[in-house]
Amino acid sequence: DFYRGIGARTSLPYLLGGLAEAQLWSGNPETGIAAVDEGLRLCATLFDRFNESELVRLKGELLRLRGDDAESEAHFRRALELARRCKGKAYELRAATSLARLLDDRGDRQRAKELLSGVYDWFREGADASTLRTARELLGTLA
Repeated sequence: DFYRGIGARTSLPYLLGGLAEAQLWSGNPETGIAAVDEGLRLCATLFDRFNESELVRLKGELLRLRGDDAESEAHFRRALELARRCKGKAYELRAATSLARLLDDRGDRQRAKELLSGVYDWFREGADASTLRTARELLGTLA
C-alpha cells in the first residue's frame, strides 16, 4: 500500500510476489492469487519481466494449495519456460523443484528426479542457499 501510495511501481511485482508467498504459507490461496495476478499485470504493463517466472510459479503453488493440480502443473511448466528464456537459473531451479515435487506426489519419481537434477547440477556455488538446499533435500528423497 505504501508503494502504491507514493506512485512507485517498478518494485511492486517483486513485493507482490512476497505477499503471495506469505499468503501461500498462511493457507490463503485466493488472496495470494490476487496478489500474483496484480504482479503479472504490472510485469506486462511495465515490461519488467524479471519476476514473472517466480510469480507464475507462486500461482502454481497457490493453485496446488487450492487443489487444482492440473492447472498448477501448467503454471510450473510455464515458470520453467520463462526462467529458461531469461536465463534465470535460480528461478529455473525453484520452478523445477515445484514441478518435481508435484510429479513425485503423483508417483512419477523418475521424471521428477531427471527434471530436478538437470537443473540442480548446473550450480557450482552457493550450496548453502535455501533454494539449493531445498532442491538437494528433494533430490535425496527421489534417489
